[in-house]
Order: sequence, then C-alpha cells, then structure tokens
Amino acid sequence: MKLGFIGGGQMAEAIIDAIITDQFIESSDVTVGDISQERRTHLSETFSIKTTVSNLEVIENSDTLVVAIKPQDVPLAASEVSGSIKPSCTIVSIVAGARLNKLQELFKHDLVVRVMPNTPAQVKMGMSVWIAAKKVSAKQKAIVATLLQSLGKEMEVEDESAIDMATALSGSGPAYFLLFLEHLIEAGTKIGLTESQAIILAQQTLFGTSRLIESSDFSPSQLREKVTSPGGTTEQAIKKFNDLELSSIVEAAVRAAFEKSKSLG
Repeated sequence: MKLGFIGGGQMAEAIIDAIITDQFIESSDVTVGDISQERRTHLSETFSIKTTVSNLEVIENSDTLVVAIKPQDVPLAASEVSGSIKPSCTIVSIVAGARLNKLQELFKHDLVVRVMPNTPAQVKMGMSVWIAAKKVSAKQKAIVATLLQSLGKEMEVEDESAIDMATALSGSGPAYFLLFLEHLIEAGTKIGLTESQAIILAQQTLFGTSRLIESSDFSPSQLREKVTSPGGTTEQAIKKFNDLELSSIVEAAVRAAFEKSKSLG
C-alpha cells in the first residue's frame, strides 16, 4: 500500500513515525506534500520518505491519502487534486471540524474517513475517534483502524455528531489536564514548595495515577474513593472542589468546546 499526505505538520509526522516504527508500511511507500521546504527536508531526512511541494504528485502515489492541513486550507488543496484521485483511494481526514459530506463535495470523492486524533498520538498514546462514509469498504476501514492503532487506541463511531463530542473530550482533553497540572504546580509553590519540587511532585502524581487507572479494574470514581479517607486531607480538598462546583466548570468547558467544534463544520 502506498500512503500519501497532504500536509506534513506535527500530527502527520506522528503518524509517519508510528507506522514506520510498527512496520505498517515501508518508508519508500510514503509521500508527503507540504509547502514548507523546512518541513519537507526534515521529514525526508528523518524518515527517508519522499516529499514534494505538489499535491498532485502525492495523489499519484497514494492508495490511502491523509489530509492533515488547517481547515481554511482544505478548499484550495481539494481544488488542486479533485478529479485526479484514484477511484479506489481512501481519503483519511484529520482536519478539525471538516464534515464527511463537505470533504466528499470538495474532493469530489466518496471514499472518505473523518478522524479526530489527539496530541498524545505523538508518543503513541493517542485516542483517535473516526467515522467512515457509507461507501468505504470493510477492508478499507480495517486498514484505517490498523493505521490508527499505531498511534494508540482507536474508536469507530456510527454517528458523526460523536466526532464533535470526542473533539470536546479527547481531542481538546490533553490541554485540560495540562491546565490542571499548571494550577497544581502553582498551588504547590504558593504553600511553600520550590517550583522544581512542585513540578516533580505534580508530574509524577499525574503519571502514576494514569498508570494506576490503566492497570486497575476499578473506575476512576472508585479509585478516588479508595484514596479519600474520612476526615483526611484528601477529603478536605475534594470538599473544596465540590464547594467551588468543579463539576459544573468542567461540564461548561467541555460543552463550549463541543459547540465550537460544531460551528467549525
């Protein structure tokens, strides 16, 4: 299989790194199109793949085409290649907010898969949620699933609205945890820890808790209850979170991201 990319940014690079590392595809079968000479040189030298400034050249060498550009750049890229894409080629879009029907219309192509990955894909710990257009075959969907498994976990959904929901939860989610981590570190320094001490303590707590969740049969709520002793320090902190209505804040933030994702389409 030959794999092409329109766009060679960070997420495209994460996919290339993962699939070559997993030997899902040979580097000689990957072609990336990007307007940046710097990106083309970097990708070519790092992965020994072919790079080009021409999107037409990319699709000539693609059985599967990954569209990895900014939403505002899609119409121009599609106009360059529509009508020239192989009928059997599967287009895999990781463009935020771009709907299946819009992608089909712009590229004049029926075989489209829409994916919402997230940034932990860069370390092969990603969560990718995807949906395929009706004419995408079971074999083509299996190829997409295998590709995404190289990045971490994947989930196929049947309703496209779930992609917007996933965008708000897992797509933007890494930033939520990072923001909480920032505030946790800041709080640590305000009670007397040095910044370096607070960073080490907060980061290792996050890493360890993530591993604990992964290895446990208990839900996050059950695990939280297990470390919240009656009358203890954790209970006091949880009470303060509840008093400040943390759950309402989180819900409002996720809903805002969800509404924004819908508006992008």
